[in-house]
Amino acid sequence: IMRKQRTNTARSNELKIFRGIAENIGLNQNLIPPIPLTGFMAMIGKSYEHDLMVVGRAVNGWSSGWCPQALNEVQYINVFVKEVFESVTKGNPCPMCWVSDCWGNYDQDYNTKKSAFWRVIRQVVSELKISDIENPSWPSRLVWSNLYKIAPAAGLNPSATLCNLQFNGCKDLLIEEIKTYKPKRLLFLTGGWVNDFLTDFSHNIKSVGGNNYVEQIGNMKFNHGTETAVVIVAHPQGKKETILVQEVVKAFDNLL
Repeated sequence: IMRKQRTNTARSNELKIFRGIAENIGLNQNLIPPIPLTGFMAMIGKSYEHDLMVVGRAVNGWSSGWCPQALNEVQYINVFVKEVFESVTKGNPCPMCWVSDCWGNYDQDYNTKKSAFWRVIRQVVSELKISDIENPSWPSRLVWSNLYKIAPAAGLNPSATLCNLQFNGCKDLLIEEIKTYKPKRLLFLTGGWVNDFLTDFSHNIKSVGGNNYVEQIGNMKFNHGTETAVVIVAHPQGKKETILVQEVVKAFDNLL
């Protein structure tokens, strides 16, 4: 119990921002169709040592679905936030090990081995010598997050309206996550989706030519003195993954 209380306290800022995102969607539920929504917060591997944080666009299905109307009622928001938080903090021995548990698991709804997103991350982890990817615990060295924290429960990316309703909160939450977890390397597998999230750092993050898939690189600097190397790459779906991974690794090597 004490461990859970410390976890909650340590992430209280994130929880506060996430709750605000959910509340705003509830207040504006008349603007979006009544399809079930799921939520997500950053997932931290138990062996994370600041080597790599990876960020996608939005979660592709996650916890149980909640109708937008429910997010307009306090008692339901409390349950929603609690459910989402528990979905990213529970897991034995580590929350992030779900990636390995679902790798090649054809009996489950989701097989991470079929995901270009996770295949690329696994190879990047290997090439950067962050972890032995033959060891099932390799994902526990990562922090994983997404730009947009609320998405359709059935999968697919959030609509433009749903993105707009949560954008300000999601931007604040992403910056809070980066400040909190202080990654040495930050990989966005998002393409240009991330541009509006990084406007405060755009003077340090520049477009680069000569690549097939890496679009921008640079550094994020914070007041506490840490510096994060940033690589922004196209979403890997349908891409030549070997080339994409090589470009990502080279970009990080050039930054660090």
